[in-house]
Amino acid sequence: MKRKTNSEKQLHSISLALRTGLLCLLITVGLFLGLSSTAWATAPQAPAIASIDSHLGQMEVHFIDVGQGDALLVLAPEAAVLIDGGDRGSGVVAYLDSLGVQHLDMVVATHPHADHIGGLINVLNTIPVDRVVTNGQAHTTITYEDFLDAIIASSAEYIEVGRGDRLEFGSITFDVLHPASLTGSLNDGSIVLSLSHGGVSSLFTGDIEVAVEAELLTTGLDLGAEILKVAHHG
Repeated sequence: MKRKTNSEKQLHSISLALRTGLLCLLITVGLFLGLSSTAWATAPQAPAIASIDSHLGQMEVHFIDVGQGDALLVLAPEAAVLIDGGDRGSGVVAYLDSLGVQHLDMVVATHPHADHIGGLINVLNTIPVDRVVTNGQAHTTITYEDFLDAIIASSAEYIEVGRGDRLEFGSITFDVLHPASLTGSLNDGSIVLSLSHGGVSSLFTGDIEVAVEAELLTTGLDLGAEILKVAHHG
């Protein structure tokens, strides 16, 4: 895992440099092999929720309706993790509040497009967050600049990750499958996460496109999953 040793100064430096310069489709495929029980709950204009029971307890994955964009909330006994937050005004903070989530152990920004990080600005300005994870790719937008400022103001630990890194919270483990390196394409640089909990796997793919999907299939990495968040809004 690659950690920033002086994250606040480095983030300020990035932010200063940048000062110069549909409906959300979250398709999930549930194969659910070997689960003790898995229940889905949906409602009009409401998130899809995968509730997974295992010998390690219950975990929920909330696929939040943020319109254009992605926002996934993982709730497990040991941690609450938000992966992306939709665009500004996405309503993610209100959704977290409705669930009684008052603290996040980790926020992951898969890549710096506004429809993934815009809503994280309000989250970071409103809710205590322990750790913010990105792929380290910068972007020349006001939204990205405001995102960096929000990280600094939150005092959260800032971490950049790539293929081979692992993020653990008790019984849940996030393995980073991508990116191996950054090529300049924001979508194809998306963080791809494999989440494991009690023998159940979920694959979260950000906005990677066809070429990266094909490349992942050649890596020998374990891509098997009971829950798949189809890439780039389906």
